[in-house]
Amino acid sequence: MESPQHSIDEALKDLIEKLNKKQSINDFEYFRLLQQAKKGNALINTLTEGVVNIVYGKIDDGLSIIKPYIFAGDLYYATLYSQSLFAFHKAEELLNVIFKLSDQYNSSKLLSFQAYSVATNIGNIELMDKYMDRHLSLLSQDEGKDDALTLAESHDRDIHKIYEMNLCSQEQFKRLFLYTEGILNTYPRMPTKHAICSDDDLGYLVELEGVASKVIVEMNNLLAEKVCSDEEMDSCELIARFAYLAPNWKGQFYAYN
Repeated sequence: MESPQHSIDEALKDLIEKLNKKQSINDFEYFRLLQQAKKGNALINTLTEGVVNIVYGKIDDGLSIIKPYIFAGDLYYATLYSQSLFAFHKAEELLNVIFKLSDQYNSSKLLSFQAYSVATNIGNIELMDKYMDRHLSLLSQDEGKDDALTLAESHDRDIHKIYEMNLCSQEQFKRLFLYTEGILNTYPRMPTKHAICSDDDLGYLVELEGVASKVIVEMNNLLAEKVCSDEEMDSCELIARFAYLAPNWKGQFYAYN
C-alpha cells in the first residue's frame, strides 16, 4: 500500500500536469482530491488543496490558498502561482506580483522571462530591459540564448517605434493589456500568444489557438466596446485585436517554459 505522502505527491504531480495542459476535473475527482489534500497539515497538502480548486475551476479560491506562501522562500509555490495567473489571465494580480517575485527569486529563469513578458505586454521598456537582461544572464547558449536576444531586439525595436510614432502612450499600452486579458479571463483554458505586429502593420495582437471564428468576432466586439467607452483611449491609434493563430505560424519562436 502506498504511503499517504507518496499519494499526495502523485496527486499534486497529476494536477499540475492538468493545469499545464489547461484541463479540468469533474465533480467526483474534485471532492475526492480535496478530501485527500485535507487529510494532512503539511505544506504540500495546502498546495494540493489550492491546485485542486484551480484545476476544478474555483480559480480565485485556489489562488487565495497558495498566495500566502509565494514570498516565503519557496520557488515552487511562487512559480505555480505565477503560472496559474498566466493560464487564467489574472492581469491585475500579475501586475501586482510578477516583478516582485522575479526580484525575490532572481535566479529563476522562468520568473525572469515571465516578468519580461508582462513588461512587454504593457509596453514598459525600462522593465523589459531589466528582466530580459536578467533572463539572458541566467541562460546558457544551448538554452536558446541567441533566440531570446533576437526576440528582445524585435520587441524593443517595435515598441520604440510605436512610441516614436505617437501611436499610444505607455498608460494606453497597459490598458490594452488589461482589456484583452480581461476578455480572455471570461474564456478560460484558451491557448494564447501576445504579439506586436511588426513592420508597416504595428498593432497589439493577441493570437488564439483552436478557437472558432465566431468566438474571435465576439471577443473583438467586446474589445472595441471597452476601448471606445474609455475616454483615456480616445487618442490611442494602436489597434488591438484578437486573431487566429495559424498552425504553421513561423513568427517569434522563443519562450522559456
